[in-house]
Amino acid sequence: TSDIDMLSDVVTIYRGMSKLEYDERDFAQHWTTNADVAISFATDTYSDLPLGVVARAKINKQDIIHYDHNDYEKEVIPNIEKIREIKLIDIDKS
Repeated sequence: TSDIDMLSDVVTIYRGMSKLEYDERDFAQHWTTNADVAISFATDTYSDLPLGVVARAKINKQDIIHYDHNDYEKEVIPNIEKIREIKLIDIDKS
């Protein structure tokens, strides 16, 4: 089941990724509503690369395919083509 109805009409989502993925706009389906989860992915998963980054974006609730509120990662599976306002956010890697 999905908990999409629990979300606001416009949802802010985050994705931790490599800098190359961001530069190439090669966004995968897995995003999160929790910035800390995205930061963890950017700093832990990509710790062997020069830069892990976090992107913040907006998406309308109706453009989300799946959301599980009980998932500790607060994972969102969006319709990738509907994501907008994608920008990098500053993260502290210290």
